[in-house]
Amino acid sequence: MKCPFCVADNPSHANFCMNCGSPQDLRACEECGGINRATAPQCQICGTQFTESATAKPAAAPPPALPPTSHAAEAEALARETQTFKQLFADLEKDAALHLTTPKPSAVVAKVPVPSADVQAALEPNTIITLDPPAYLQQMLSERTAKSNRESRRPQMVLIAIFVIIIFVYGVLTIGARHRPQGPSTSPSAVQPSEPTLSLASVAPILAGVPCSALAASVRDHALQVQGFLPERFGVVRLKDMLSKVPGVKALNTDIQQVDDDKCGVLKQLAPYWTTNRQAGGAASIHTRGTDLNLTEDDPLIVDIKTPGYDSYVNVDYYLVDGNVSHLLPNLAAKDNQAPPNHAATIGSQGDWVISKPFGTELVVLLITPAPLFDGIRPQNEATSDYLRAVEQRLRQLATKYGSEKIAVDLIQITTKARKR
Repeated sequence: MKCPFCVADNPSHANFCMNCGSPQDLRACEECGGINRATAPQCQICGTQFTESATAKPAAAPPPALPPTSHAAEAEALARETQTFKQLFADLEKDAALHLTTPKPSAVVAKVPVPSADVQAALEPNTIITLDPPAYLQQMLSERTAKSNRESRRPQMVLIAIFVIIIFVYGVLTIGARHRPQGPSTSPSAVQPSEPTLSLASVAPILAGVPCSALAASVRDHALQVQGFLPERFGVVRLKDMLSKVPGVKALNTDIQQVDDDKCGVLKQLAPYWTTNRQAGGAASIHTRGTDLNLTEDDPLIVDIKTPGYDSYVNVDYYLVDGNVSHLLPNLAAKDNQAPPNHAATIGSQGDWVISKPFGTELVVLLITPAPLFDGIRPQNEATSDYLRAVEQRLRQLATKYGSEKIAVDLIQITTKARKR
């Protein structure tokens, strides 16, 4: 029988070529070199039809028993080795058909060792000689074994990694729970809604809705401070109730005076300048000598004033309960009312002004302007309504030319009464 790879003659019962060591039940495709069974009609790699189909070799008669010689044990070992390689080649047959390109017969012959003369002489003519398989088959067997070992270990390694991660996470959670500071419950049912922020923007609309008033507010955290003047018919209690409902108010402090309705015109005209001055820190200020705002008939009217930090003109007016206004500065007796920045002065210290009837609740107003309020000196006393109309027109002109921030107002409310006889 001829070897399908190297065309060497072999015994009919040989499983491997005695010349190249190739299995005798396989054949190589002449087109692609793929390994196929000897009985296959076509190549299972490239599909090439074989010109002739190899027929199954006839079953070989069992070899005669070896005569008892000194080499019987070695022949028996070679037979067992042949059976082992046959089983291995059967397992690798599928992989060899898919991935292996058979080298040229000449290359195979060059790599296959030939049995030594001593071994050939020691064996009987009918002894099956089994050679070592080609190197490429040994390499493929080694690679397959290594791959199988890696794949068999992969699930184990994955399970081990998952177990280690679970242990690590459990340890972190356990340590965190032990060292977490004790405090109030943070469960959803115990979480309190965030407190609203108190701002002037939420207070301003309420103050603006109070008619005939001059009100200024300041905010610090959740505390609200409101000061100023409002009409008695509106009431301080009503305003407090409205302010206490503003979101974020926890503390409410007020310094508010109620005024009669006859003061509405004054407040309406001068309130914007008073509010701006107070919110800026009250650089322009007026107050009576001492702290008593209740004056009796024949008491002197003495007020202390302070001007802002720029050159200005000082106007002090006394709005009487009878609907008239008296000009304390400037007037025919004191025409010069220009003041330097941050100037402090006292008016009425010489007894120029004393309390007389009519008695009641009255206003003393300080009006600071960047230029003279009027070109000339107005009458000592005149109707409040006439004076306010002139003031409104003049303040509009000054605000346009110098800016409204250069106009400042402060005022105090005093109560006068008749002296007991």
